[in-house]
Amino acid sequence: MTHATMTIEGMTCEHCVKTTRTALEELGAKPTRVDIGAAEADYDETRINERSFAEAIANAGYEMTTFSSR
Repeated sequence: MTHATMTIEGMTCEHCVKTTRTALEELGAKPTRVDIGAAEADYDETRINERSFAEAIANAGYEMTTFSSR
């Protein structure tokens, strides 16, 4: 498993947090922390990549502005 940290623009409330958490779960990632403006998740790097995260977050109505993994 790889761990991702993301900065997300457009999140303003707890509903945004829930929407983002759901988007990450539907992608197949395991969110470890989702707050207004940021998220962290564990994921299988053979199935999910940075672009996948960006697309899932965009489809939820937000913009991923930074991404790092370890």
